[in-house]
Amino acid sequence: MVNNAGVLGFAIAVPGADLSADGDKTIAASITTTDAAGNSGSASDSEGYTVDTAAPSVVVDIVDTSLNSGPRRQPDRPEGLHRHFHGERRFHRHRQCQRRRRQLHQCRR
Repeated sequence: MVNNAGVLGFAIAVPGADLSADGDKTIAASITTTDAAGNSGSASDSEGYTVDTAAPSVVVDIVDTSLNSGPRRQPDRPEGLHRHFHGERRFHRHRQCQRRRRQLHQCRR
């Protein structure tokens, strides 16, 4: 017995595979109860149901609005290397060398 907001009822767990395999897709339930004085009562009901076996579909709409607007954030670059944006999707790199602690660090392409 289940008390659902002051209403007594019952619940039975049924595996989804059993519901899917049921040919008529109908759940039929009946109950009979008897109280201490010997009075009995019964009720029955049935409900139809559907099982959705279609795989969900996904639609991906790729819209790249950043192709002509340049990079939003400079990615991490090795020291001495930087990139400039010049117009529509054209980049070029500049070499830049720095001296530190008496060592010449070569710039990378």
